[in-house]
Amino acid sequence: MTDKFFGKTLAAHKVDAIPGMLEFDIPVHGDNRGWFKENFQKEKMLPLGFPESFFAEGKLQNNVSFSRKNVLRGLHAEPWDKYISVADGGKVLGSWVDLREGETLMQAREFLFLEVWLMVSKSYQI
Repeated sequence: MTDKFFGKTLAAHKVDAIPGMLEFDIPVHGDNRGWFKENFQKEKMLPLGFPESFFAEGKLQNNVSFSRKNVLRGLHAEPWDKYISVADGGKVLGSWVDLREGETLMQAREFLFLEVWLMVSKSYQI
């Protein structure tokens, strides 16, 4: 990664050569573990001119992260679906804990995966 990859502030720029086209600077946050980028979030992008028609029902945000080998990432417990994919021959050891009230509260499961949809808390190590 070049230095130009990190340190940007979210911003939109008109592309004069193509009327109606916008170019976006997207912040990327990185450290010795890897990096994280929020490709889009509806609340932040609309005021910059991102077309509302892009955001289909429920498509509000998209994030991408990269972790170096043997990096342990934290626990997340948001009440929405998550899509996790592994690229370039990598693998992820995922741990899921059910945080929903009921008989399965605090039940945990670990496994290696390539792609999975989930609706429970997660932590993962690459």
